Amino acid sequence: MTLQTSTNQVNRYDRQMRVKQIGASGQRKINHAHILIIGAGALGSYCAELLARAGIGQLTIFDPDVVSLTNLQRQTLFTEADAAAGVFKVDAVKTSLAQINHTTAVTTYPYELSESRFQKVAPFDLAIDCTDNYGVRDLLNQLALKYKFDYIFGSCAGVSGNVMAISPTTHPCLHCLYPNLEALKQTDCDLLGVNTALIPLVSGLQVSLALKYLVNKDLVDFDRLITIDNWQMNQQSFKVTKDPHCPACGQPLTRISADFDNQLKTLCGTNVYAIYLDSSLSLAEMTERLAQHQIKNEANAISVQFPFKKLQLTYFKNHKLFIYDAPDKATANQGYEQLLNQLQIKKAGAAHA
Repeated sequence: MTLQTSTNQVNRYDRQMRVKQIGASGQRKINHAHILIIGAGALGSYCAELLARAGIGQLTIFDPDVVSLTNLQRQTLFTEADAAAGVFKVDAVKTSLAQINHTTAVTTYPYELSESRFQKVAPFDLAIDCTDNYGVRDLLNQLALKYKFDYIFGSCAGVSGNVMAISPTTHPCLHCLYPNLEALKQTDCDLLGVNTALIPLVSGLQVSLALKYLVNKDLVDFDRLITIDNWQMNQQSFKVTKDPHCPACGQPLTRISADFDNQLKTLCGTNVYAIYLDSSLSLAEMTERLAQHQIKNEANAISVQFPFKKLQLTYFKNHKLFIYDAPDKATANQGYEQLLNQLQIKKAGAAHA
């Protein structure tokens, strides 16, 4: 780092370094830290922006979704142009962050979190849970137990939010917090509203805990759940105890039971089905194979759309295939199998690593 660069950094973070709990030494820790963010939607986009502005050194972000118009009500960093183009959320976040703080290195994964993908992530200091479903939260909790890392849990629904720092090896894990976690996973497809103003409040608490963790981990209370209601305008905290008989952290975890499984899945509340194809099949190659079989298609930088066997399909550059208009899963699966056979495409593995 040159003298000029060092001076610029000091000037940039001057107001944060003046906070006595952070100071110059704390800012250096922030600048050299690597944070893993799971989810680039409402909480994830806010957390990523706040961390970049705070001077975090490196971010790694997972999210398989593209930007849609309904996201703009509560998800920062995205624009109407992103929604119209169907840009991957992680790509839109990376583009925006580069304009906010070019010194923050951003690595993106336009995929669901899985153990095999997690194993490719460079060593990090802390993870932040910005997901919107308990299935992925359960997976993150199990990964934290197996690979021994801490994370910041956050959730939003309606006008209520929850935040908790979780160090599952020695303190309460997510399953201790929610003993009914398996039942909660069954509600993942419930379509819930979210108050726009709730998101920055919850993400602000998550990032506050993250910065406190980076500056002085010993000051973080891993036994406290923070709840917030932005309609009644109140905030409370509750002590959470570690369950010695917890099915998740009550004994050493050696196998991830909630891992991602690449099977044909129905998207919540729709008749749309999705599955990953072999990761060696690029967007350009798919487009070429469609042309060879005289299948009309419309391609752009992130996807190719085409009709097949009375179905409408879209193949994305992250290797994910979407099947539309199938009356049921059996019909969608039949179309998927016929596509693989006709275009001679290999099936992807269960983990799609």
